[in-house]
Amino acid sequence: MEGFLQQLVRLSVFVYAAASMLSVGLGHTVADVVGPLRHPGRVARVLLTNFLLVPLLGFLLFRLFSLDRPYAIGLFLVACAAGAPFLIKLTMAARGDVAFAGALLLLLLPATVLFLALVVPLVLPGADVDPAVIARPLVLTMLLPLAVGLAVRPLLPRLAAKAVPLLSKAATVALVTLLAGTLIANLAAFASLLGEGAIAAAILFEA
Repeated sequence: MEGFLQQLVRLSVFVYAAASMLSVGLGHTVADVVGPLRHPGRVARVLLTNFLLVPLLGFLLFRLFSLDRPYAIGLFLVACAAGAPFLIKLTMAARGDVAFAGALLLLLLPATVLFLALVVPLVLPGADVDPAVIARPLVLTMLLPLAVGLAVRPLLPRLAAKAVPLLSKAATVALVTLLAGTLIANLAAFASLLGEGAIAAAILFEA
């Protein structure tokens, strides 16, 4: 059962990320996605928040709660990993600018790979961060589907328009499956952490 849940979670991650990014590509032009990056003020604020303020918060929390090394590494990795695919779904739910969210991911994903490789070993000596291992799934599940969508849209506009809502529904189903599968598969681990500083630090970080 545990092995099945782990496989289901992995598949859900892939489907969610790929479907989300493909829908962005099929629903927008290259100009729509790249255009927001021409506003240096907005770009600077995004970079400052994701690569200074959020990592600093993660650092302060794992020091404040004196987390064990595995938990400290996990929290800091999350704090440094900008450009999560959840950005697309959250933007859709908030009725925000999806094209701008896609543009941010184009900017944040490669920057995240470099940032993790450079900063994590400095803050947590001995932590091994392989840029290739980080970059490979990001390219395959996010950047490649986005590029495919952008390439297909001008060639098959009607098909692209019909595919976008279907992909959005697929991403939603995959997200629900991912969250439920992760919770069930790790229920015992979550229970063992009750009363530990790791839970409080994670809650404060997300808040």
